Amino acid sequence: MKFFNIDFHISVVADLQHIFTNLGHQFDDWCLSGHHWVLNKKKMDIPLLNGWEKIIDKQLWNDFADTYPELEKYDAFVCTYPPVFAMLYNNFNKPIIIHIPIRYEHPFTQNRKNWEIWNQWLRDNMDSGKVIVACNSKFEKFYFESYVGREAYYIPNLCEYTNMHYCPEKQPMVYHNNSLGMHFDNRRTVGTYKWNDLAKRRSLIHYPYQVSTMSIFEQYTANIPLIFPSKEFTHNHPDMLHQVLWSKTTHQPADPPNCKVDWEKDWLDNVWLADYYQWPHIQYYDSIQHCMQIAGNMDESAVYHGMKEENFERHKYVYDTWQKIISDISNWKGVVV
Repeated sequence: MKFFNIDFHISVVADLQHIFTNLGHQFDDWCLSGHHWVLNKKKMDIPLLNGWEKIIDKQLWNDFADTYPELEKYDAFVCTYPPVFAMLYNNFNKPIIIHIPIRYEHPFTQNRKNWEIWNQWLRDNMDSGKVIVACNSKFEKFYFESYVGREAYYIPNLCEYTNMHYCPEKQPMVYHNNSLGMHFDNRRTVGTYKWNDLAKRRSLIHYPYQVSTMSIFEQYTANIPLIFPSKEFTHNHPDMLHQVLWSKTTHQPADPPNCKVDWEKDWLDNVWLADYYQWPHIQYYDSIQHCMQIAGNMDESAVYHGMKEENFERHKYVYDTWQKIISDISNWKGVVV
């Protein structure tokens, strides 16, 4: 099959492109990411998408289809960041795969009317089989299903495109840091490093700012031992809880649509669905002192081999699930638009 994508995220698309190509399919994309240089991609200019936050406008759908009729040659479309780009392809009457790496409603978090329109568009098109939704973290799956009321696949990213492999030579390093105050090799934070430079570290210490980030996928797939705050540590640091749940681009909803989850009672509990609380062989610190002890005393070889075995199973699950989805949409006959 021939797939097409327009996206603001460089890494999520690179992962899907790598997987779909390995499965024998064509995956073309127009990159809008400011990080296009990381993977040597050309940044595209699409004038129609200037002010794309108005993507809910049906006139934009018409204009997009009229401006880019060459997209008719594709069998299906893929959307990741932002998921609402799926509406761009409404008029092509082709199946659409959405793989969600963030709160799915962005940029409608503060606009209840548009959020509800987006929810209904998703329900209608998922019910018809035109749209299939997957989430790259269990938290995003929980979040999506709580608002939309439709089931999504859970498919973590693999990020094998880095070709990064664990080969420890250097001291542990703080990768994500928010005033931890720890120092290794006179470096406080990761700064700018090449992937293979990270793979040379005995371990990487995280102070996460989200429930799921592409760098975590990259590092876990490379079998690099990872050290994260424990649930107890996170629970005792409200600033971490807040930033993990609501990143700088997706703020806490001011007036969210109806949701089956009790906002006040249940939401914080589900921060434990974050990737780093789901995957085996990640190490957890209860304090800064405890973190230093873990970094200094870890049996990195044992952790590495455990992660390697787990990644073999993850690889099989991800490829099998994407193969099933692609098979399902190849049989989609279309609906009246």
